[in-house]
Amino acid sequence: MAGNSAFDKLAGVQSASQLERIIEDDETLVTFLMEAGILPASRNCPTPDCGRPMTLNRAVRRSDKYRWVCRGGACAGREVSVRDKTIFSDSKMPMRQIIHLIFEWSRDGDRDTVAADVGCHLNTVYSWFKILREAAALHVRNSHQILGGTGETIEVDESVLVKRKANRGRMPANAQKWVVGGICRRTRRCFFELVEDRSMGTIESVIGRHVASGTTIMTDGWRSYNNLDERGFGHMVVNHSLYFVCPLDRNVHTQNIENRWRWLKRFLSDKGSHKGNIETYMEEYLFRNRCACANVSVFAAILQIVVNMNRDGLG
Repeated sequence: MAGNSAFDKLAGVQSASQLERIIEDDETLVTFLMEAGILPASRNCPTPDCGRPMTLNRAVRRSDKYRWVCRGGACAGREVSVRDKTIFSDSKMPMRQIIHLIFEWSRDGDRDTVAADVGCHLNTVYSWFKILREAAALHVRNSHQILGGTGETIEVDESVLVKRKANRGRMPANAQKWVVGGICRRTRRCFFELVEDRSMGTIESVIGRHVASGTTIMTDGWRSYNNLDERGFGHMVVNHSLYFVCPLDRNVHTQNIENRWRWLKRFLSDKGSHKGNIETYMEEYLFRNRCACANVSVFAAILQIVVNMNRDGLG
């Protein structure tokens, strides 16, 4: 939304108090959100054989203070919510609270605290955080980017995300969730992908989907990495059974991806994510990583996704 002053004003918010000053006036909030692209600024009548442009009318007794009204022939007077065919369609919350929830999600706020600050039920926070997480995850999937390239170095490793506590008790065979991940040393951008196994074929396929040919890849000595130099990559190995940083070349290590595992696992632990939700939470983490690497606020990025979703949902 470059050049959109309303969008830039909203996306540039740095604090909850600053946000409240922008969205506190229910009478003008809808038109402001339309100007920002968060709500559609035009609407055609959904009645078959009509399709005329509808008029935005004030409706003070309605929750959003405005309604779309058709001035056509047979369907004259038909009203449509300003939220129709948007991400907000199924919610009855005031728009002010929804925007506040989006802001708190962007800050990765604690859900109990967010519920108290926004003034809504905890289940509502869970529902909206799920909507936003899945929107971010879909964006990550649909905007896949290959990392690395000639002159770039990417550390690659694999780790298990779900396992029995202290290795005690029975655990179903499918309870372990292995993930292959990598981080570009220069850009700090990451990739993660859940895998069924750590075989050579699986790991080479994952690397091929995420890493550009010609990249130098740093790994540990796991045998599934053995043929990377035959697949168009430079390959350097650190033997973790002997050391974590190669004593002959201090640049040969996988400490960045090892550190990233700690941050990812802490993120997943804080979410209390069930193993069935791991993929979307992992993609949310990647979304936040992309924003950090691009020096873009998460709030601005998720608002842009909302704008795109609402635009694409118009009939």
